[in-house]
Amino acid sequence: MKRKSIFILAFLIIVLTGWHMVMTDGSYTYTPVELPQTFDEYYQEKLKLSKELNVRPGNEERLIRYKAKTDIAILYIHGYGASRAEGEYVIDRISKTLKANTYYLRLPGHGTNVEEHADTEGKDHLDEALTALKMMQLLGDKIIVVGTSMGGVAGTYLAAEYPELVDALILSAPAYQFAQLMPRAAGFYPLFKVITTFMERSPSEPAPEGNDFYLYWYKNGYLRALRQLYQLQAIAGNEKIFNKVTQPVMLQYYYKDKDNQDNAASVAHMQKAYKGFNNGIAHKQSRETAFTKGGHLLFSEYAYSPPDYDIVEKETLDFINSLGW
Repeated sequence: MKRKSIFILAFLIIVLTGWHMVMTDGSYTYTPVELPQTFDEYYQEKLKLSKELNVRPGNEERLIRYKAKTDIAILYIHGYGASRAEGEYVIDRISKTLKANTYYLRLPGHGTNVEEHADTEGKDHLDEALTALKMMQLLGDKIIVVGTSMGGVAGTYLAAEYPELVDALILSAPAYQFAQLMPRAAGFYPLFKVITTFMERSPSEPAPEGNDFYLYWYKNGYLRALRQLYQLQAIAGNEKIFNKVTQPVMLQYYYKDKDNQDNAASVAHMQKAYKGFNNGIAHKQSRETAFTKGGHLLFSEYAYSPPDYDIVEKETLDFINSLGW
């Protein structure tokens, strides 16, 4: 196809789809479901669904339970195209140290196939996360929500809108905005339509030798699946939501200098969000931690650029212990 024809087609796509700046108007309403009487019943229902959907081993939900109800319980929310493997290496260690009941949820469209992933909406993730949060009250007296990458965006929404259910929030590289210009610009809906018209699949770099990364993340997924992340960013990655976060927050990310920092999620946007929490008045127990070794993934054993896991674990535990629970 000649270049002129491509530009004409691109123009027509933009005109026909309308000049919408985002994939959503930023609103969200929870779709309520009937909650089981016990957490075990809820957990078994989730495992049954994952089995019916042929979720890949290691991608399904997982519950660590030390006793019926612990003083602290942890709800973990993973990121885009990922699974619990994004967080469980470090969170498992923290859970063991604290003897805290811990639940790793599986976000809709994840761990199954790229077709289902592409058909998932941002609101589906919030529905799943909020239902899990409501059930967490059966696992612990105090609830800590831990979110990595896209899961951090969802976790921010939970803390802002349901403060009575969230006692503390740990955000590991929350993806409020992309670090790179191209995916950031693609959030402009007409451009998104043009890009996904001419480029169907997302390119994936090979995993390092001996790294089983793609057993737990999607490879070469559909670009249109990014819609769900743009939607979550529009719903939860804004000042109105940030101002409502009143709980103690630990924000952590990789940053050594301007040339060596998280290249997936924007550190500048993470810092802006942190400054906006609690109407700009930081909770006295909140903390912002920059790790000088690592990459976008700070909790995963499958990280391409591994952090110092012992330091990440120690700093995270120090934050939790400082809460005085």
